[in-house]
Amino acid sequence: MIEKKNPEQGKKRFWVDLGTLNKKVVQKIKDATGIDLDGYRHTVDDAAVGHIFRAHGPGRETRSGQEPITKEDIALIQKVVESPDKVRQGTPTRGVQLQTIIFQKRIDGHLFYVASIRTGKKELAAYTMWKVRIA
Repeated sequence: MIEKKNPEQGKKRFWVDLGTLNKKVVQKIKDATGIDLDGYRHTVDDAAVGHIFRAHGPGRETRSGQEPITKEDIALIQKVVESPDKVRQGTPTRGVQLQTIIFQKRIDGHLFYVASIRTGKKELAAYTMWKVRIA
């Protein structure tokens, strides 16, 4: 885990660098979306994890057919990215309008993990995550 203090807000920010995307994942993304992420690093920060729990965590997830995201689900993010069942391009993020990639993996339901593409930093960064129950 890497720690960085934001001098403007006086708050410490945390993120995890999960390393450079492997060639297999880069090719799967390129085949599904046409986007080449060769050399990009995969990161997860505290803001994304906070959003995931606020929007989709225990006691928060209210959408029909969905289950709350747990700490155990967050721990599966790297597995979902490294061996997804499906990959597709998502809609741009709110505000800055970054492109997104949606990874889907069947683990205790269907996990959907969305990462934004930060071209300047060459990062694929966590954005959100949700889980759909399997009937």
